[in-house]
Amino acid sequence: MAVNPVELKPYVILLIVVCLTAVTLSAIWNVPYIYTVIGFAALAFVGHLVTIDDDLAGGWSNPNGDMKSPWAELGIKAIILLGMICLALFSGAANAQAFDRSMLDGVWAESTNYQFGCRPDNLHQRLELSSDGKTLTFKNDRKWKVGAGDEVTQYSASVVRSTTNVLIIKYGSELVGIPDEFREWEMRFIGPGTYLWRAASWPANQFNEVIGVKCKQ
Repeated sequence: MAVNPVELKPYVILLIVVCLTAVTLSAIWNVPYIYTVIGFAALAFVGHLVTIDDDLAGGWSNPNGDMKSPWAELGIKAIILLGMICLALFSGAANAQAFDRSMLDGVWAESTNYQFGCRPDNLHQRLELSSDGKTLTFKNDRKWKVGAGDEVTQYSASVVRSTTNVLIIKYGSELVGIPDEFREWEMRFIGPGTYLWRAASWPANQFNEVIGVKCKQ
């Protein structure tokens, strides 16, 4: 049976409005667009599901049974929601594999206040990304205090997302004393053997003065 373009028009308009709103909110909250789109799709599906009895024949919105069955519209919303979730899962897996792991090779140190980073009295680390791309482990060459916790020889963070030269990581609750706004960080490699840090709560392209440098392979 042919689809009436007039019947599709409200759905097209709704999709455009949702996408534009998702882009705006993603920019404000600094999260990928797909997550805000999924939020809207889930809201539309659940809202329709819990009120579907009103649209059935004899219901509050359809007392005479003149309206079309609401199941078809609910099915469309379910398909959209599942499609968005699958897209998010696929893109997340793709991003995890997109990062160039070779950038992490070697022994690293960080320069603060423009000092020489690879000096002997400074902390040196090896950076290891798990095989599934979801965890970044920092292995220290000495005990080092992270946040307000104990001194440790290694610690880790979850990889939220990634690109070819960027890891967005988030420290877990096991690292105590770290304010919530400083738990998620962008680790951006700006060239072979060099990276910068930016807190996710900061404006885009605003980095601190800490510079990570590769001291040896």
